[in-house]
Amino acid sequence: MSPTGISFGSDPAYEDKCRAAAAIVEHMPAIDGWRLKLDFFDLDEIAQIRFDLAEMMESAAEASFEGSLQEPSRQLREYRFRFNLKRGELIRHAPDAAIDQVDRLIRATRPAIEAMEPRESIPEAALGELRTHFKEITMLMGSSIPRPDRWNEMGRHVHFGQVCDFDDIERADWPVAKASL
Repeated sequence: MSPTGISFGSDPAYEDKCRAAAAIVEHMPAIDGWRLKLDFFDLDEIAQIRFDLAEMMESAAEASFEGSLQEPSRQLREYRFRFNLKRGELIRHAPDAAIDQVDRLIRATRPAIEAMEPRESIPEAALGELRTHFKEITMLMGSSIPRPDRWNEMGRHVHFGQVCDFDDIERADWPVAKASL
């Protein structure tokens, strides 16, 4: 939102966004001791520095200053990078337990539904546990990890929870999704 060129004056929207960003950064945790630090220039300060640099005709100093205006964006990218690395470290082994639980649950549920009709609902205890582990794995993947193959189909089948859905989970959805995980 900082203007290009020399433009004195204030912009309440810019100031509000700077304050909002500062308020958010206060609550973002350090990652391995590294803290996000965002410093924003006042718009009049930007204009004055550009004016002074133009008078000095120092292109290297101008380039350096313009680069410093991009520092908050660079800091945010650095934080996201560190966040994703740390998240990967923290959850590297957590999905294994949930995967094992889904495998166990599928094996345990098969005999219980063998004599049931395709449109009957899976027993609530098994279905609830399956939903819990499905949500757990989804949460561990977060938004930065692509969903495994057939994950959306499995989610639909877990949602409906009928014997025919369980058959699809056991036969198609889970083996493919598990291999991707």
